[in-house]
Amino acid sequence: MYDSKLYASTWGGLELLFCTANIANNTATQNKHQFDIVVNDIQKIIITAKQYGGKTMGELVEDKYCKSIGIFDPDNNSIVFKQIIK
Repeated sequence: MYDSKLYASTWGGLELLFCTANIANNTATQNKHQFDIVVNDIQKIIITAKQYGGKTMGELVEDKYCKSIGIFDPDNNSIVFKQIIK
């Protein structure tokens, strides 16, 4: 669409569509929304993100409750992934 990449998926029953800022008429210099997503295997997320052009925002952080890391997608939008420690 409009010579841009769109990303669509269903995640946990939630339908998602990500599009470029120019299609959405978004004038923010960075993503307008920050998602924190809880995952079962944070190491797998890091590896997969890097395989598809993502990059980490700093190092993996761990406390007694969770492990967390920020990831930039290929368009430089950020998402924080967390793995709950049981």
